[in-house]
Amino acid sequence: MIALDPEYRAHPMEIFTLATLQSAGIFFGGFLLALVFAYFYMRAQGLPVLATSDIFAPGLALGHGIGRLGCFAAGCCWGRPTHLPWAVTFNNPDATTGVPLGVPLHPTQLYEAFAEGIICLVLLHRMKREHRDGLIIGMYLLLYGLVRFGVEFLRMHDASNPLGGPLTLEQWLALAVAAAGAWLVFMPRAEARQAALSH
Repeated sequence: MIALDPEYRAHPMEIFTLATLQSAGIFFGGFLLALVFAYFYMRAQGLPVLATSDIFAPGLALGHGIGRLGCFAAGCCWGRPTHLPWAVTFNNPDATTGVPLGVPLHPTQLYEAFAEGIICLVLLHRMKREHRDGLIIGMYLLLYGLVRFGVEFLRMHDASNPLGGPLTLEQWLALAVAAAGAWLVFMPRAEARQAALSH
């Protein structure tokens, strides 16, 4: 995903620099790569993929929420200007993230951190009840995808949108993640009902 950024297309070796490592690129790129790696690792270890994914889903939500607190501390992933009472203003001239200084902004990092905390609690609560494999990770993908899609409307992007149109690249990715989660949550149940009716 990071390769779609015009800066990285013009200078591809920048992907491997310390600056990129410090900023960690965009979340979705790392997240999707981690999912692919985790899938093949679990298969190689003989672990049930969906059941194992269910176990680490709440931790994924919690870890991501903590990561967004780090984003807030660093001043990256900032929001659009706003005059709401909870707006935040960054004033440190040593900030290297490009965040606008002296401008009240939506604390989109905190919105996401709060939402991830709620998602973690919801997943932990649902795990206590009987559930089929894949439901918990499906709920995470669905809920986080919807949260990220909504938060993106309040974020100020400092990069161009390579796909054009009213939605950002991150919003399209969020919709894809939410759709995958919805399939895990709803489709197997519908298929099971259809199979029962056909017998």
